[in-house]
Amino acid sequence: MINNMGIALLPTFIVGDEIKNKQATVVLSDWQLPATNISLLYPSNKHLSAKVRAFVDMAVMYFRNF
Repeated sequence: MINNMGIALLPTFIVGDEIKNKQATVVLSDWQLPATNISLLYPSNKHLSAKVRAFVDMAVMYFRNF
């Protein structure tokens, strides 16, 4: 909780600093969300920019093991 405002489900990349600085408290630490699918939507490969291709490749590698 930050400033006693309640409970929220937030990713650590958003509240990681607050957790480290003891401004937020982790509750239900052994509870996990059920698995879900992640989709990336982008234009057809015919004219895909190098930046988009690099992002898609990185995202696939990163999320493959989740």
